[in-house]
Amino acid sequence: MVQYIASSWYNNPNILLCLMVVSYMIPISYVYYKHTTTCKSISSIITSKEPFFVDINSETRSLNTDHTILAVNCGGGLYELLNHITSRTVIATSMGVMGLFTILYELYRDEIWSLFAIILLLIGIFGVIFIPETDNTHYIFACTAFLSILLFMIYHSFYSKKICSDVKILLYSQILFAIITIIGVIHDKPIFIFEALFLFNFAVYYIYLHYKCYIA
Repeated sequence: MVQYIASSWYNNPNILLCLMVVSYMIPISYVYYKHTTTCKSISSIITSKEPFFVDINSETRSLNTDHTILAVNCGGGLYELLNHITSRTVIATSMGVMGLFTILYELYRDEIWSLFAIILLLIGIFGVIFIPETDNTHYIFACTAFLSILLFMIYHSFYSKKICSDVKILLYSQILFAIITIIGVIHDKPIFIFEALFLFNFAVYYIYLHYKCYIA
């Protein structure tokens, strides 16, 4: 039984979804516990010019940045290494792992437009992570991520092999959150709450879609 699972996990949508959720919860938990102060946007948390690792030989244990280090100074060995892992490292690595599982999941789903939307989303996410908010290109990648999520939801609400039309309210809510977020960006207002709602709403939609396709 164990050998069967080990040899076919990448063809099991339930296992892939669980792996996606676990890898997604890592950056969510990190952000929740390490960035407790009010943030203007999600981008202000995940985007920075900091390197992936702080110089271990440096006497400085913190960066001149809004981002915090993953762990407190605990001494040598693994703890010393963890002490020099930055926020962007945790988020980018977790999203990379999640992206791999998501692509495997979408390949199993075997719907080209669904896979296309997810690939666009991953491109947008990594563009947002690696390009600072001060660069206008950052907003191009952010729009790519937002539009790819809407494309995914529109496709599965109206055109896919297994149409998920009974939760169109989530799609309409997503459009509303997107509009409010765009208005907030234009007027330079805090948009963290609406970005979080946008991502949470998409997560609920994705999980419900899995239920409709593979469980119900």
